[in-house]
Amino acid sequence: MKRIAALVLVLAWAAVSAQAGVVQPVETALYDLFPKQQQGENGIYLQYLSPDGSYTDLVCMGDYVFGTPGTPWNLPAVYRSPYYSESLLAHPTAVTQCGADRDPVIRVTLDGGYGSVRVTGSAQTASWGDVRYYIYKGAANYSQPIWNAQGGGSFDLSIGYSDGEELFFATDACGADYNDWANWCSVRFQAVPEPSSFAALGASLCAVLVRRRRSR
Repeated sequence: MKRIAALVLVLAWAAVSAQAGVVQPVETALYDLFPKQQQGENGIYLQYLSPDGSYTDLVCMGDYVFGTPGTPWNLPAVYRSPYYSESLLAHPTAVTQCGADRDPVIRVTLDGGYGSVRVTGSAQTASWGDVRYYIYKGAANYSQPIWNAQGGGSFDLSIGYSDGEELFFATDACGADYNDWANWCSVRFQAVPEPSSFAALGASLCAVLVRRRRSR
């Protein structure tokens, strides 16, 4: 009986985990889900935010590299580091070097129907430039971040959501864009199942066990 119960539990979780999307019962890594060539892969979009609150899609310039053609160094840009595991570089711009104040954004669609997600990770600047990191939910809420840190730091957030809502990871050059080597590091997501999810899983398990007993 114990073996059957364990098997059913594993299969149930495997079935849920097989669903595509960022939010799953098992931990997922933003680095692994980062789009390779197409906007919207795994529900993730790469954009920049302008001071007027508008968003502009970045352009794919190579595998896992999204930038702004025609600007100095193709910035702002967001790309997956080929050298450091789980490091996503998100270089912001300011008027000083690049002529425009633009914040690169990693826009993540929340899904799975769990109602809450745990988001962990850290932000760090690889050079001496001053960078502000901020996380917010909803495109219009960039001035009301859930998490905000000057120069970097770690975060461990529990965020309630409805399917289709979006979480934004943004970097700000803080007025000067010299040596702003901004990084999002080891960003992970994991569903926080609602009680109804556990109840449904338990009910399924019990039903299988009852059928197993009656068949004997």
